[in-house]
Amino acid sequence: MFVSLYKKLRDLFFPRFCFNCETHIYDGLLCEDCLKRLKVLAPGKGRAGLCKKCRQKKPDYDSLISCFLYREPLKQLLFLYKYGHYDFFSSFFSSLIADHLKRIGFPHHDYDLIIPVPLYRTKRRQRQYNQTELLARGLSGILGIPCAADILYCRRPHRSQTAIDKTRRKDNVKDVFAVKRPLRRENIIILDDVVTTCATIAECSKVLKEDNCGKIAVITLARAQ
Repeated sequence: MFVSLYKKLRDLFFPRFCFNCETHIYDGLLCEDCLKRLKVLAPGKGRAGLCKKCRQKKPDYDSLISCFLYREPLKQLLFLYKYGHYDFFSSFFSSLIADHLKRIGFPHHDYDLIIPVPLYRTKRRQRQYNQTELLARGLSGILGIPCAADILYCRRPHRSQTAIDKTRRKDNVKDVFAVKRPLRRENIIILDDVVTTCATIAECSKVLKEDNCGKIAVITLARAQ
């Protein structure tokens, strides 16, 4: 009763609006119409979920699941989340990922840890948070898989992948990541917000495999075209 009254008073004095079209909403960040505009990506099976270059190079991760296409209205929300200090978006995004995994029947019980793609310390300080770590912690709470943000770290600064040509992104992240503590054949979910050329997730997977982890599933909220 008190919760219901609180929600009514909140909606009366602090109404919520869709972040894309400004339609009045009662929960979440997007209205029903804008949610329907999110382009859901069909899951691949094993390496069929990988891009052509990744399949040719046989990366160290075993599967790649991207939930949505990186386009509006998701694109603007992610920009605000990463660069506009809208860190409270994380619970909405984590729920989107969890719902997608449930929809496609992802066997999350087979995995032991969720590891977010790390930021270098100066970038994290500037941003005040690692957006991928917040996603990982939210997804951890929903799936019941521990978030291990203390295993993988970024050991030197590097340019943002979005700021350089796609052909140079692999070299940009080469030898950037390292493992802090040893793994014991745990099966890992690597979580990232957006994947484009697979360079970052391939480098993260490589160092984790070198450190004796089990199978690796990469999950991203979005995939760029």
